[in-house]
Amino acid sequence: MKKNKILIVSDYLFEDNPGGCARVSEGLAKEFSKELNVSLILRGKKENAFKSFKEYSSEIYSCGKNPFLVFKALFEIFKEPPFCLNFHDPYLSFWVILCLKFKKIKIPAFYTYHSPWSEEYKIRAEKNGCLFFHYLGVYIRKKIERFILSYCSNIVCESFYMSKKLKEIHNMDSKVFYLGVDISKFKPISKVEKEKFRIKLNLPLKKKIFFTLRNLEPRMGLENLIKAVKILKDEKEFLFLIAGMGSLRKELVELSKKLKVEDKIIFTGQIKDEVLPIFYAVSDAFVLPTAYLEGFGLISAEAMACGIPVLATPVGANEEVVGSLDKSLIFKDINPAAIAEGIKLFMNREDTDKLSEKAVLTAKNIFSFSAYAEKNLNLIRDLCLKNK
Repeated sequence: MKKNKILIVSDYLFEDNPGGCARVSEGLAKEFSKELNVSLILRGKKENAFKSFKEYSSEIYSCGKNPFLVFKALFEIFKEPPFCLNFHDPYLSFWVILCLKFKKIKIPAFYTYHSPWSEEYKIRAEKNGCLFFHYLGVYIRKKIERFILSYCSNIVCESFYMSKKLKEIHNMDSKVFYLGVDISKFKPISKVEKEKFRIKLNLPLKKKIFFTLRNLEPRMGLENLIKAVKILKDEKEFLFLIAGMGSLRKELVELSKKLKVEDKIIFTGQIKDEVLPIFYAVSDAFVLPTAYLEGFGLISAEAMACGIPVLATPVGANEEVVGSLDKSLIFKDINPAAIAEGIKLFMNREDTDKLSEKAVLTAKNIFSFSAYAEKNLNLIRDLCLKNK
C-alpha cells in the first residue's frame, strides 16, 4: 500500500458537466496534491481529465459508465493500492468497493456527501412518469448508497441541512464542513471594469442585471423564476441572464415566449469556467430559485466572493449559506409571487454597496476553499493514524 497515495472517485469534470460536485472534487485534487500523490477515477472525458489534472495527479482514469472499463482501471490502480479513498460519486464508488471486496483489500475511506442519490433520481423520474421503474430506481439507488456509506469510516456533509437529510434517509452521522470558494479566482471588480465587461458582453449599462447559473433540470425552480419575471415585467429596467444547459432548456425558452418576457431574459447556454467570474461580477445580484433539494449551493458562495448579493428561495441549505449574508435576501416561499416580491424589494434597496462588501467578507471568512481543504486533510491524517 502506497503511504501517500489517495484515490479520488468522482463523477464528471466541471468542463464536462458543470456542478458543485465536479468543482469540489477538482479543487480537493489540487489541494491534496500539495501533500499527497493523487489518483483519480471519474466518468468525464479522458482528454478533459488530462488537461485539467495533469499538474495534480500521477494517475488519471476516465471510465464513463462502462463497468468493464471501471474494473480495468481499478485493477491497474490497486497494483499499488492507495492508503485512503475519497468518494464523491455513488455509481463509481459502488464498483470501487466491489473491486476491493473481490481483491480482499480494506482501505480507509470517507464519503463527501453532496446530495442523496435516490432523491435526485426521484425528482427527475417524477417528471418522466412510469411509476414502477420510478419506485424501483429510487429503491435501488438508496440501497447502493447505503452500502457505500456503510463502508466508509467518515461521511462529510457540506451543510447542516444535508447532514440532517443524511440522518433521515440512512440514519447515519456525519461531519459538516462548509464548502469553499477559490477567492483568487472569484473576486470583485471595480465599477469601471464592470462597465467595460458589460460593453464587451453586449449587456446594457443602465439596467439591473440578475444572473442565475443552473443545470436546467426540474428541481432548480427555473419555471417559477420565469413566471416571476412576468410579474415584474412592468417594474424598473432589468434583465435576467439564465446560464446552463439541461433537459428543460427548450421548455423554458418556450415558457418565456408564451409569457412574453423573452425581451427580459437571455439564455446564455453553458458558460466556460474561465469567464464565469466575469458573469458574476457584471451582475447586480445572483438569484437561486431552487424548488427542491439544495445541498449547499456553491454558486451562492462564488457570487458572494465576487461581491454579488444572492437572493434565494427558503430551500435546503440556502438559509444557511445566503442567510449568513443577510436573512432578508431569502424569499418567503418558492412560488413566483414570493420570488417576484423578493426581487422587487432588492431593486429598491439603497444599501447594495454595503451588501456587496459584506458578501466578499462572508465568502472569505466562512466559505474559504483552503479552509475546507485543510479540514479534509486533517480528516485524512486522522484516518491514517487510526489505521496504522
